[in-house]
Amino acid sequence: VSLMYGADAMGGVINIITKKGQDKPVSFSASAGSYGQVNAKLGAGAKISGAEIYTSYSYLKTDGYRANSDYKGQNFIVSLNTGDIASLNLNFSRSDRGNPGVPVSDADLSSTSTPFDRQSDQGTSISLSFSPKISDAFTPKLTVSDNLTEEKVHYANWDGTFSDGRYVSRITQAELSTEIKNGRYGLVTAGLEFKRNYGESTGAGIHTVDNGAFYFRTSRFAATA
Repeated sequence: VSLMYGADAMGGVINIITKKGQDKPVSFSASAGSYGQVNAKLGAGAKISGAEIYTSYSYLKTDGYRANSDYKGQNFIVSLNTGDIASLNLNFSRSDRGNPGVPVSDADLSSTSTPFDRQSDQGTSISLSFSPKISDAFTPKLTVSDNLTEEKVHYANWDGTFSDGRYVSRITQAELSTEIKNGRYGLVTAGLEFKRNYGESTGAGIHTVDNGAFYFRTSRFAATA
């Protein structure tokens, strides 16, 4: 049991998977283990007019084997795929946890040096890809993605007081490319890329870094600028 579901699953596992339909497969699994661990996942997919849709929700909770080491998290996914033409992916996650720090002594490894430190994380990501086939010799492609994460912490200072911190990271990317089949040069690929890194924190403030690039390559030689 522990080999399939992890070392904390020694307390027992219940795994339920429903029968898959021809066009709408649905699955559900659940497990329980030591230290109050509960893990569950529900997923469903369908095919509609040539498009494939899939969505899933997962949940994980544990009390932890140390003081202030509890964890509770959930994740939600939606994806849409129309073959080689377009795809859309959305992911949302959230978690709350304790930060136990280091044990106060080697004799009590389950103890905690930071019994009141807490942390919560939240993330959202979305990506879109669109690649219409104009002809056998010309295929443009547009890809856009955005990934946002936010972390909130509650921690003890050296003087015994407590502080709250917030950290935000966001990465936005866009790429427009095209492939052209040429009898003289073979496959020609050209594109534009843009990437923005955004960061924000309680202590360091806000900072942004932008990067852009143009690339061009063929099956016979490659060059970048």
